[in-house]
Amino acid sequence: MKIIFRKLSDRRRIGWFVTCSAIIYMVVNGLFNSYAARSNIRWSADFNAGEARARNEAKPILLSFTSSNCVWCRKMDTETFRNPELAGLSRKVVCVQVDCDNNPAVAAKYGVVQTPVTVLVSPDGKEKWRAVGYCGSSDLTYALRDLSGTKN
Repeated sequence: MKIIFRKLSDRRRIGWFVTCSAIIYMVVNGLFNSYAARSNIRWSADFNAGEARARNEAKPILLSFTSSNCVWCRKMDTETFRNPELAGLSRKVVCVQVDCDNNPAVAAKYGVVQTPVTVLVSPDGKEKWRAVGYCGSSDLTYALRDLSGTKN
């Protein structure tokens, strides 16, 4: 009798191990996949480098101003910036995501006092379009098409 109970106990341990491992795998995999899939746009976090690149390549700049506690910024990451058409258009501009918590001077330069704010700047540095608050992919797609001269 003792042998049977001991085997059941080992089976329970194995069951707990397998269950816990599966849960940990799903949580970790879900976190990494959701982070990796946040955006289809290749963002630069360095404003100065992005500005210099835009000047050198004569490309407009797409600025996305965010902050760490901004729920609507995360929503734009998971919805707006995952749009495939928008991702294609974003290759025609220099994309810079500015964290206002870490870059208050850049936020002040563009008059950003709340997040999210999305700004399109021409290659010569003139602001061409601005959205304060959540911006859907259709509005941003339209603005990018207009700025880049793309039809459709």
